Amino acid sequence: GGAYEAVAPASEGRFESEALGLELRLRGRELRFFDPGAGGYLRTLDEEAEAAASAEAEAAAARERAAAAERRAEAAERRAEAAEQALAALRGKPA
Repeated sequence: GGAYEAVAPASEGRFESEALGLELRLRGRELRFFDPGAGGYLRTLDEEAEAAASAEAEAAAARERAAAAERRAEAAERRAEAAEQALAALRGKPA
């Protein structure tokens, strides 16, 4: 029902939630959710925001590297076309 029921901690002061499949553990001075299946703590909102910002920065850097590679490829293609035209001109043939 709606009444409070005290829950005894599991070993080492951990509190297990069967419904969530998680454990509550004391980490430093914070009570944190721990996922025993994944073997790690769930991220806090601040940690999640930091990870999202980091992922966005990495994605932006990857987009810039891709754009730079595209520009280099286009420049190489122009140089190859110019070289073909110069070679054709030397041979006396139109490109």
